[in-house]
This record gives sequence, C-alpha cells and structure tokens, in this order.
Amino acid sequence: CELHEDTLNYERTSSLREKVQALAFHLTTHNRRHRLTYEMVLRDILPRRHLSTPFAYDASLSIMREATPSLKSAFKYKFTDDRQNDSVLPTDGTFFSGLLELAGLGVGDVAYVKAEVAGATHKSLGIGGICAHLSGVVGVVRPTSWRMREGVGEEGVPMTRFSDRYVLGGLQTLRGFGYSGLGPRAAKKEGGCLKGDSLGGDLKYVATAALTMPVPLPLLDKFGLRWQVFADAGNLLPWSAPLASMLSDMRLSCGTGLAMSVGVARLELNYSLPLRKKGSDFEQRWQFGLAAHIG
Repeated sequence: CELHEDTLNYERTSSLREKVQALAFHLTTHNRRHRLTYEMVLRDILPRRHLSTPFAYDASLSIMREATPSLKSAFKYKFTDDRQNDSVLPTDGTFFSGLLELAGLGVGDVAYVKAEVAGATHKSLGIGGICAHLSGVVGVVRPTSWRMREGVGEEGVPMTRFSDRYVLGGLQTLRGFGYSGLGPRAAKKEGGCLKGDSLGGDLKYVATAALTMPVPLPLLDKFGLRWQVFADAGNLLPWSAPLASMLSDMRLSCGTGLAMSVGVARLELNYSLPLRKKGSDFEQRWQFGLAAHIG
C-alpha cells in the first residue's frame, strides 16, 4: 500500500503546477517480473499566476481549460525482464518491459487505455572495454468514450488530460532538447510560455544507439566513469496528427559525454547537437544531471 501527496512544477514548460494526491495498492511476484497495481489519484491543475496583476493567470487558454480537479481510478499491469549486468550503467545483457494501464473503471472522471513497451540490448565488443548499446521505447495512450467530462477533440475523439499524456525531451528521453522541449504546443497568441505551452502528446517513441568505453585515466576509471557517443531519435504526437508524421517530423540528435553510476540513477554530462528539429522546439545542447533511461 502506498499513500503520497506531491506538487509537480511545470511552470517553465507548461505554465502550471499540478497537485497530486494518490493511493495505490501493489501486488508483486517474488522475482519482481510481474506487478499489478490499483491506484486512485486526485489531480488538480493550477495555472501559473501573473507576476504583476493580482487574481490574473499567466497561462495559455489550452492550459486554463484543463484547470479543474480530476480523479483517476486505474489498474496497471507491468512485466519486467531485466538481464542486464548492471541496472544503471550496463555493459552486457538485455532488458524488456511492458506496461498496460486501464483507467475509468469504477469511480473517476477520466477513461483511457495506455500501453508502453521498452527494450535494450548491450554487447561488449571485446576491444578496450568498448560496448555497443541499442534501446527504444514506444508509448500510446488512447482515450475512451466513457466518463469523459472534457468532451471531444477536433476529430470527434475523446480527449486525454494533460496529466495523462506523455512529454518528450531531456536527459531521460531525447538528448539535445530541453525537458518537454518538443511535441504539441498551445498557440503563442494564447499566452503562457514564449514558444507556447507544452501540452503533451498521446503517441511517443524514442530510439537510441550508443557506444561507451572506460575513460583512459586510471583515477576516473576507478569511479566507473565512462565516455559515450550516441544518437537519439524520437517524436511525440497527439491523436489528431497524421500517423505519417511520426517519421516525417522525427527529431534526431547526436552527441558525446560522460556517464557514471550514482546509486539507482546515472549522472551524465553531455553535449548534443539536434540534427532534425522544428522551430517550436527547445534546444538544450549542454545537459548535466541524473538520468534513468534504459539506454
């Protein structure tokens, strides 16, 4: 059983904060390969306040439309098969996980089906400690027609809420772009962030190819520091976008940097160059921080 309360800050990218109160029950097999979860979550979207005008908001109309409390009741099933020699900075082995989530049964005012698969493979090349890595993740959230208070979108399809959509960009997903730096945005004329508030998307994918090797300095190698070169590709779309644009609007970046294991995450310092981008994207070439992506 798990009970927690938190406030998530998205003011830099989406002009909002989200207050979350959650109750969850978990059933996990002894080998941790299977996990069944039921959760009830109360979410409240709080638009950013205007700095100089009392009682006014500084958020886009798209965000203001979602500024109401929402109750989610969902069942989740997750399968994990982790055969990596290290869960944080692996050099050999494979990883696979699958997630299926169904929201809208019982209480609650949102309804959707969400599915996500992720995988990775790592192989030592036997030359100077060099290792090759391939990884990827695909996620889809599909709104369903029952208990959808928000109405329908332009195509007559029930809409998901901001709280349930994917975001893309940053160290953990697509390097070379800022956190939530790509994907659907509100129009600039609606207000909010300079390039338009990030709204999140319903379909995402990310693929990574990388080479890593020990740093050729004995002192740094002792701490497990590895040098890496990588290429990332991905995209994030709403249901209203043509499926063909998943590839035609694909973002692509390449870069190099350093990575080391720090507990349950990895610390990375990277320089990335976006090779394919759109004018509304936020670039972030230098990135430093904790990452937990499977690549």
